[in-house]
Amino acid sequence: MTRSLLLACLGFIIFLITHFFIFYFINPTNKVNSLLVTFSFVFIIICLAYWYGLFLNIDNLIEKKYIRFKKFIGFFITILILVLLFIGYLEFYFTVDRSITFRMLILIDHFQGSPLNSEKLLALYDTDKVIQTRVSDLEFGGYLVINDNSELSVTKKGKIILSIYKFALELLNFSPNEFVKDPNIAKKLY
Repeated sequence: MTRSLLLACLGFIIFLITHFFIFYFINPTNKVNSLLVTFSFVFIIICLAYWYGLFLNIDNLIEKKYIRFKKFIGFFITILILVLLFIGYLEFYFTVDRSITFRMLILIDHFQGSPLNSEKLLALYDTDKVIQTRVSDLEFGGYLVINDNSELSVTKKGKIILSIYKFALELLNFSPNEFVKDPNIAKKLY
């Protein structure tokens, strides 16, 4: 158990150092793929370290007949902790990368002491670029396709994720139409 916890934490630290190094010095154009490749690399290293005993050999403290079972459970716990840490980090990463709220706060802070209201903030913010970036991300992720007429269509993968998202919206009692300008369309979203 100790080995599992230490390996998961070590793997996450290796991931963070590698990830920050790549993003700071190399600045990859496809950041999401870089993030996933870096995690996959660390995942493989941790698996090898676990199974080939490159880290701590605590197994000698356990009776011989339980070693195989302990190794399997320990490996599962190691991978589970590592994956959960990575998922938690993804939340942080995408908040930094895509958060409109925090980018708005940066603009508001920049204009501190100057007259700034919601209308001026809206004029400063490039909402078209926000939507275009999100559409590109959705297409890249395989959630939608853009046909020859520039029309958007949700893919099968997109429908699966969308059904999960709609379920979560309903479960948590959030409105899917909060940002839709046309009230007739907004009423039809649920």
